Amino acid sequence: MNKIILLASAAILSCSGPVTRDTNGLSDFDYLIHHLKVLSSDDFGGRKPLTEYETKTIEYIRDEYEALGLRPVPGCSYFQNVEEIATESSLRGGEIQVQTPAGEFSVKAPEDLIVWTSRNTAEVAYKDVELVFAGYGITASEYGWDDFDGIDVRGKVLLVLENDPGKYDTDIFGGKSMTYYGRASYKYENAFAKGAAGCLVIHIPGSSAYTFNALKAAHSGREISLVGDNGDVDAPGFSGWVGESVVRRIFAESGVDYDSALTKAGKSGFKSFPLQSRISIAIDVKAETGISHNVIGMIPGTDLKDECVVVAAHWDHLGIGVPVDGDAIYNGAGDNASGVAGMLAHIRRFIKDGTPLRRSVVFVALTSEEDGLLGSEWYAAHPVFPATRTAAAVNIDGGAPLGKARNIEVYAGGLSSVDSTVTMLGAAQGRRVDIINPDTRGIFFRTDLFNFLRAGIPGVFVCGGQDWIDPEGHRSHFNPPYHHPKDEWRDDWDMSGVMDHWDLIHALIQEYANQTEMPRWIPGSGFSRGN
Repeated sequence: MNKIILLASAAILSCSGPVTRDTNGLSDFDYLIHHLKVLSSDDFGGRKPLTEYETKTIEYIRDEYEALGLRPVPGCSYFQNVEEIATESSLRGGEIQVQTPAGEFSVKAPEDLIVWTSRNTAEVAYKDVELVFAGYGITASEYGWDDFDGIDVRGKVLLVLENDPGKYDTDIFGGKSMTYYGRASYKYENAFAKGAAGCLVIHIPGSSAYTFNALKAAHSGREISLVGDNGDVDAPGFSGWVGESVVRRIFAESGVDYDSALTKAGKSGFKSFPLQSRISIAIDVKAETGISHNVIGMIPGTDLKDECVVVAAHWDHLGIGVPVDGDAIYNGAGDNASGVAGMLAHIRRFIKDGTPLRRSVVFVALTSEEDGLLGSEWYAAHPVFPATRTAAAVNIDGGAPLGKARNIEVYAGGLSSVDSTVTMLGAAQGRRVDIINPDTRGIFFRTDLFNFLRAGIPGVFVCGGQDWIDPEGHRSHFNPPYHHPKDEWRDDWDMSGVMDHWDLIHALIQEYANQTEMPRWIPGSGFSRGN
């Protein structure tokens, strides 16, 4: 088993003092922009975990914590070690072979196929493995749904649909609002729990939450996951995405009507079935284990100091990947250098103003959000304060560019009493709060907030609104594409609404810290502090 020794332990990181930055005289806005520009610059290489750019990024954040006077967690350094494995998957020959009753054809990557593995072995290879169409790949007793009822998928490769059946039938699941069962990550987990060798999610253009190009960018480099049992030598076979045109061909050559199968998959009582087709695949793997890091500091509270509010923003992005127009650095300025810069600005104002905070406020710069919310998953399992003493979580993901808007968009609303707090603070700004329901794209499942909710900690994901005061002016400014090298700072970003958003988040943190009662889950929300 190879080890990444660059970041084997927080102890080897340099212990030099804070980097001197002349930021004392800057306004909150200019301070935020300063750190956004620095963290998203080419010098930080896209901030990929388990690389030299992680070291540079987390030391920069640590140094700013120290310069601001943010305290480390008692008994610890600013760094929380997160045990991870990085795998580089190379599809042998750049394609897989599909054998159907009508003959054999190849599927090329990355044009029509994206595959990866987290298994800590030299290769993952399967020959002539049966393909099974497993509908949405869901087992959900609370909805009376089991796509695997009556079928054994051990050792087989599954084709599954993105989203959940509620997307097409509002009387089931969450209706148009995506449940966690709609997430690709759930489908992989469930497939492997059933013993499948591999799982490919079908990418349907126009209805998928991601473009195929965004998926290629996200999976173009090393895949990172938390280290599992036995060093991951027994990890699942392979995960991936496959283009719909390929799946249509497989169905047609297997004598199955694709569109009819999709309709049936969305109905209760659907039965998964083999396609009378097989695939052969070989993936060469380079695997290394290592230690990534969350960067944590805190402002101690007063009379409720044994309780806390968690404020989080992920520091990572996609690193250096597939070049687009000659640019291979995925700087992640909006996603999420802006969130980390905003969090630093919150720390600065709280400490500079001496704002009274009854509860302690824990600030966490999280690792590996882009690899599956890993840093927040680790923190939720190893918290500074237990969930029962954590009043709320505030996740900051994407704080720029933002134009001035009449509204605020809130995801994960309707679950707890925190909604009323956001509505109150929005009204104080003269803005309305729009609870995004249905959440057709399952936005909050894609953010670190989800792991805090699962741990029993209430919170909402607050985004800038899109009811812009000057829509034409906003659209005329450059807005960066998602997971793309062009998500980098430009002087023509629309930043006119940034401080409205930042002021709202700041007030939200302060409210959670000073309210006498902790926020409460709404009965039937599916969450509780006992989770």
